Parts: sequence; C-alpha cells; structure tokens
Amino acid sequence: MKKIQVKLVITMIAILAMLFLLPIQVFGTNEEMQMIKTNNEDYIIYIKELQNTSFEFAITQSLDTEEMDRNYQSAEDDNGNHVVLISKEKYEEISGQNNYLFVKKDGKLIIEGIKLDFNQVFTTQNMEQVELTSKKIETQLITDITEKDEEINGVKVKITVGGLKINAKENSNYYYAITKLPSERYDTLKELADKINTDYEKSDMYSKIDLSKQFYSLYSDLADEQDWKKVDNYTILQPNDAKKGDQYVVYIKEVDENQNETVDVKFMTSYREDEEEKIPGRTESKIVKETTKLPITGDSIILFVILAVIVIVAVIVFIRMKKLQNAKTGR
Repeated sequence: MKKIQVKLVITMIAILAMLFLLPIQVFGTNEEMQMIKTNNEDYIIYIKELQNTSFEFAITQSLDTEEMDRNYQSAEDDNGNHVVLISKEKYEEISGQNNYLFVKKDGKLIIEGIKLDFNQVFTTQNMEQVELTSKKIETQLITDITEKDEEINGVKVKITVGGLKINAKENSNYYYAITKLPSERYDTLKELADKINTDYEKSDMYSKIDLSKQFYSLYSDLADEQDWKKVDNYTILQPNDAKKGDQYVVYIKEVDENQNETVDVKFMTSYREDEEEKIPGRTESKIVKETTKLPITGDSIILFVILAVIVIVAVIVFIRMKKLQNAKTGR
C-alpha cells in the first residue's frame, strides 16, 4: 500500500514538473482575440486580457520558426491600448500564407502559434454602422397622427394614435416592416441594442468589437429576411391594438433616386392610457415619453436612442359626467 502511495506521489511530482517546464499559454483560442480592419487597411488585434498590459508579439509563417528568428515587436492603438498591429504593407507581404501569432509577456511565451484568420474580418466601417443604428434614417415621434371616435361598451372614446414620421429625402421611397416582441431572434436583437445603449461607451475595445459583431451579424441577417411594405405619407402608424408596454422592432428601408439602399431599425415601446375625464367636454392628452438619451460628449461612442411611441386613449365618460351633472341639478 505504501509503495502505491509513493508511486502516486512521484507521478504527480513528475506531471507538475512537466507543466512548469512547458510555456505558460494563457490565451489559446481566437475567441479570446478580436481583430478589426481599419479604414487605412491596417489590421489590429485586441487580446482580451492584455489591452492594458505591455507585451511583445511576432507573426510567422510556420509553427516551427525558431525563437531567435521571430521578429518580436510591440504596438499601441490611438487610445493607448496594447495591441497586435499588422500594417497594410505587412499584410500585403504575408497575405495568402499561413500566419501564426506568438506573444511574450515579461519574457515568457503566453501565446504560442495561434493561426490567424483574415477572412470576413470585421471592419471599422461595420462598427460605425452599428454605432449609427437608429439614426441613419431620420424620424420624428408624433403622438396625434390620426384621431377617431369610437364607442366601447357604451362609452364614447376618442383614440389618438401615434407613430413615426419619416423626415423624407427628395425623390426617395420608403419601406418598413414591424415585428412585435417577443419574437425569437428579434428579442436577442433588442437585448443587444439595450446592452449597447447601456454598456458600450464604458466598455474596452475588445468588448466593443465583440458586441458590435454580434449585433451587426443578427441585424444584417434579419434585414435580409424582411417582408417590406411601402410607407404611406412617410408615416408608420403604431398598431391600433397596441397595449401599454408592448414592444416593437421596426425596420425601415430608404431607396434613393439612384436605387441606393439604406436600412435602419427602430426599437419602440407603446404607451396606452385609459382615463376618465373629470371636466365635461375637455380631453386631456398625456405627455409624450422618450427614454433618456445618454450624453454624447467628445469622442464618446454615439448611443442608441430607444424611442417610445405613444398610443393615447383619452376616454370621455359622458355617462358618468351626466350623472354628476344631474346630481348637482337635483340639489
């Protein structure tokens, strides 16, 4: 029994010794890195845990390149983040070959030979499109686009329906598609939009790129699947049956005179208020609500403006008023 225990201890010591002798590989997958192509056609790689830490990197065309033959260097982006930088000239030199990334920190190898993939790389233009979402096609929030009188359960009701009014460009046509939540992937799109609205500005570049990629991919896929309807009078009405708290995802497409297309998306929350009027003949309407716009200062990322479209239902209860008036007359 003692011999078995001794052998186990020796085996464990041997395993630990081998682990200590191996290079410390903290980051082993492309999932822990985000690559973006800049407008200058440079490639920048952000490593999740190394953005605030100095490190050296080398790119080779073979996994077997000797340590002394690796050309290590360091780089920072314009905001002082420590990054892997592949200039346009360097990319043209290594393009079409296998490329492997090695990273050293404090003289220790922490990334050893991760293969780089330059196919379908996310770009700063893609990122800018995400940041402009909900603002590419200008709209106004209108509360009284249509009004109509109805009688519901013996009560006369004035229904004022709001919606989006497009600030139309000359010689452009507009189309829309509206989806009520919950609805599978649209829920995810709304969750990502909310996250961008609350977390994006304060996030590091790795997280910004990661979040932007998720949103852009889903937003683009859904845009391709829309069943577009033509917008009449540049107005998109909120559904008449909308209830307080109902949420909608509204895709809008603009086609200009040269057939260039711009697609945008709006996130809307309905507001519906049923109220009894106290004063005969007077209709009181509710104030339009718009969710708080986060401040845009300096070089801060432009945030989403989540709109709240209101359906106002001002109920004038004539029956009740008549009773009140009759009671006063009886005195």
